[in-house]
Amino acid sequence: MKKNLKTVKTGVVFGLILISMFAVFVSTASAGPLKADVSLTIVPNSEDTRQQVIPASGFISIHLDISYTMYGTGAMFIDSSLLKNERLTIQFEIVEKPEWCVATFLPSTIDAEIKKSGTGLQTILQVSGSENAPAFTPGSVKVRAVTQPIDGLGLSIRKSTKEEIITFNIGYSPSISIDHMTTMNIGPMDTATFPIKIENLGNAPTEVTCQVLKQPDGWVVSCTSVVLLNSKMLAGEGTSTSGTVYLQVRPPIGFGYHYDEEVIQVRLTPSADRHPELLGKEYTLDFTVRSVGFSTFGMEIVLPVVLLIILLIVVIILTIKKKILRR
Repeated sequence: MKKNLKTVKTGVVFGLILISMFAVFVSTASAGPLKADVSLTIVPNSEDTRQQVIPASGFISIHLDISYTMYGTGAMFIDSSLLKNERLTIQFEIVEKPEWCVATFLPSTIDAEIKKSGTGLQTILQVSGSENAPAFTPGSVKVRAVTQPIDGLGLSIRKSTKEEIITFNIGYSPSISIDHMTTMNIGPMDTATFPIKIENLGNAPTEVTCQVLKQPDGWVVSCTSVVLLNSKMLAGEGTSTSGTVYLQVRPPIGFGYHYDEEVIQVRLTPSADRHPELLGKEYTLDFTVRSVGFSTFGMEIVLPVVLLIILLIVVIILTIKKKILRR
């Protein structure tokens, strides 16, 4: 008897639970379809974010891993057949970026099977920079992922948004322009001076070294060894980004007539200030110097000797003449 009574009590309790659940379900259904929300996660590939954006040198690719989890009153029914013909669509967009930056997604939209949680989704953020991207500074792009709402029979998934800031590095882009003379005619006693004007077009302060490659025998050649140029990208407008190095060439100056012509080669190499390992393109410049004319070099030594010899000859002649007159 006691056992039957216990069974009846258990059945009553279980029945009350079922009635309560049914009442909840009926009240929820009468208020509208069940709702589910999406929690999105965006994780950039750590190796990709260590890449450098080199201005005007194409895009870098940063892979973004996307995952999601469903939550809310309707999440427990996600795996049912209520939405079996639907797909979860996620769209990506750029929210904020520097003005020198170009950023885009590939692809910009992905879709996934609808279930309580999903992983293994991916899109690629492509980033490039223009010439005025400041070197050795961090860059960032704020991105947004948006899920599109889905309305199904008795169950709907609401729109969801997730924003993330993706960071990367900006590299050095060495670039200079050079303005200079190429030919000069001088006399053998003169020195040819070539001013070489250099402008920094790169995105960081740049050191330009000057090296003489070819120095002809008998010629004296010297050049300013280094010049440091500012960058407008870091120092701002109104900052001078130009400098001048000087090549000086002195031809042979031996006594006599000269017609000498030689080509002097100079190499200019830009590199990042305080980062000498970051070298730019080397520029080899040719300078032609013609030395034409008469050189009197050494006359300051020869002339006194000649005058002394003449004086001695005159003295000897006068001495001989006196002796002859005495006879």
